Amino acid sequence: MAASGFLRRAVDHRLKPYVRMLVRVEVDQMRSQIHEDTRSEIRSQVSSGLSAEMRSEVAAQLHTSPVVWAKIIPADEDREDLVVLGRDNEATPGDDGLPVPPPGMWELPGYRSGPEHVDSMRAILARAGCDLTDCGPVLDFGCGSGRMIRCLGDVAQNTEVWGVDINAESIAWCQANLSPPFHFVTSTTMPSLPFEDRTFGLVYAGSVFSHISELAETWLAELRRITRPGGYLYITVQDQAYIEAALALEPRHWTGDKVHDAADLLDRLGKDVSMVSLGRASKNAMVFHDRSSLVESWGRFLEVVEVVDRAWDIQTAVVLRRRPDA
Repeated sequence: MAASGFLRRAVDHRLKPYVRMLVRVEVDQMRSQIHEDTRSEIRSQVSSGLSAEMRSEVAAQLHTSPVVWAKIIPADEDREDLVVLGRDNEATPGDDGLPVPPPGMWELPGYRSGPEHVDSMRAILARAGCDLTDCGPVLDFGCGSGRMIRCLGDVAQNTEVWGVDINAESIAWCQANLSPPFHFVTSTTMPSLPFEDRTFGLVYAGSVFSHISELAETWLAELRRITRPGGYLYITVQDQAYIEAALALEPRHWTGDKVHDAADLLDRLGKDVSMVSLGRASKNAMVFHDRSSLVESWGRFLEVVEVVDRAWDIQTAVVLRRRPDA
């Protein structure tokens, strides 16, 4: 037993350096693996973060680039998967009985100002000889989440009423909640609409051309294409009358601040400048026209019937008609 114990101790003594070496190797390998896992995780997180940041930056550049066209405002653009919601059974009904979209989808703080703007449009168009209930199909160009089109239920009883917008989420909501009686389709910033020539008796655009900084005349030509001979267009714009009204608003509105800050540039309208866009190529562009230049330019495409101050809040309405022989 004594000899056996001695031999075991001798073997253990000789093996200890090798055991320690093996332990060190194993520990080093474990540390290396841990470090590699950590490095891999860090690389993954950094790469993911950079990718998200790069995607966001590229998207921002595309949205505001005057070179890139055929843009939309996609629903949930940061999500990998697209989910389109159906009818909102929890939506609060408006005075017209139709669902009201959630506040985050409102184009204006006063979503319920739609009837006021539609009543003003009806009165102005009636003066020009256009009765909405008897003019043929109607298009709301830039309908958003349906603030104005929802007021045309009487028109939809007799003819088709369409709404288009570049905001895909708003159009999806309208399709789920306001159709029928109305019809909706998503458009893009490219001047092309999915309608046949001479389709509509009326095309209206409330506060849309006030944000179109590029290809405005091309858009006007496209709207003329889909308007019937003898049909009408009702388009609101920001001109000198708008600028004067914006500066006089009390209490001061953010639009007044924007106009005030750009006063030197806007003062050149009608002198050596025909149009100014504060910002460009995005839905947030603020576009201002010299009225005389606008009437002259648009008059080459259509008959200018009337120009009305403060028709759409403080925006100016331009009533146009496609000549019957055109």
